Amino acid sequence: MHALILFYIVLYGPADKACATRLKAIKMAIKNWRNVEREKESKLLIYLKNKINDIEIQTESRALSDLEKQDRLLWKKKLLDLELTKCLDLKPKARIKWALDGDENSNFFHGIINKNISRSRINGLEIDDGLLEANFLNIFAEFCSARKINRGCNSSFITLVPNVNDPLSLSDYRLINFIGCIYKVIAKVLANRLKRVIGSVICDVQFAFIAGRNIFDGPLVINESIAWAKKTKREAILFKVDFEKAFDSLSWSFLDSVMAQMGFTTTWRVWIMGFLSSARTSILVNGAPTKEFEIQKGVRQGDPLSPFLFIIAMEALHVVMIKAQSLGIFHGLATPNQGPIISHLFYTDDAIFIGNRCNSNIKNLSRILRCFQLASALKVNFSKSRVLGISVSTAQVASMANILHCQMPTRFL
Repeated sequence: MHALILFYIVLYGPADKACATRLKAIKMAIKNWRNVEREKESKLLIYLKNKINDIEIQTESRALSDLEKQDRLLWKKKLLDLELTKCLDLKPKARIKWALDGDENSNFFHGIINKNISRSRINGLEIDDGLLEANFLNIFAEFCSARKINRGCNSSFITLVPNVNDPLSLSDYRLINFIGCIYKVIAKVLANRLKRVIGSVICDVQFAFIAGRNIFDGPLVINESIAWAKKTKREAILFKVDFEKAFDSLSWSFLDSVMAQMGFTTTWRVWIMGFLSSARTSILVNGAPTKEFEIQKGVRQGDPLSPFLFIIAMEALHVVMIKAQSLGIFHGLATPNQGPIISHLFYTDDAIFIGNRCNSNIKNLSRILRCFQLASALKVNFSKSRVLGISVSTAQVASMANILHCQMPTRFL
């Protein structure tokens, strides 16, 4: 049975699974079509090379006629087009920089790489009636009523991207998720809804992924605070925190609790928890997927909702810091002219804390981060964190690093 016939067969069961079956059918049809086309291109490539070789041999013994010259020119043009198509097909598979020496990195290639190949380029298709529109409408209708997505339609592949030249352990890799289109379409719709209102519920110390806020405002605030502290000879600390595998470590129960306390409806929370708990993934090892397994925590990088969910979770740390200041547990850095007290700024999974330089302040900040780790499962990555001293001596900065239980590079401002 031809794979595309499945588009016109009534498939019973959940709409998302029916749509997934149809998408797999079209994927198989495209793969089969591409294999046939590649076989045709290979045969044509061999044919053209043989014809050009034969006519080149003839030029050694006699002069070519005008018709033969035209044929040779036409064959060479077709051969160049086929070679270029082959190069463009191999480029994403190679996953290397094309600056390396090789047959494909030639003057010929660079001369024609920008040529418009209208034959192999598809700018768009116009169809009277979409094949999948009704399927996705049914998916959304079922999702809104059942408030969940079927497990088989929430799968993803994890690819390991090395962070170093010679990776030896899993920590040397960055995990990137390739998420299925059915889940991604639903998640994108919810992310667009959340994006319109998240700015009204998230504090102004978070700048990333929030419309209307400039990510450069944070560094400007920090620079002005540091400049004022140096001018007034006020001793201060600045602790730049990086959370270890932040997106992969976030506790689901903690996220759900934060959303509940922020006033998110039960329906929304059920949607989000259903998304997270139904997710399954497999790891691509040398291009081959492993057996699927369930995910127990974290939000997936590549998921349209993930940045917003992480921002919501970080709002809890903001509330804790505000409470700590009101109780006198942590003292931020006051700004001139009775301006606001600056104690922390967040950039998704990066956080900057600034405050008075005293041992009690540093110890209490360490305790706050430890309590936040126990609640959210977000652990401070001390190897990537930095402590900086403002108007303090080398010995004082070393003492701060010792209190934070880490050996961190230090700078003095």
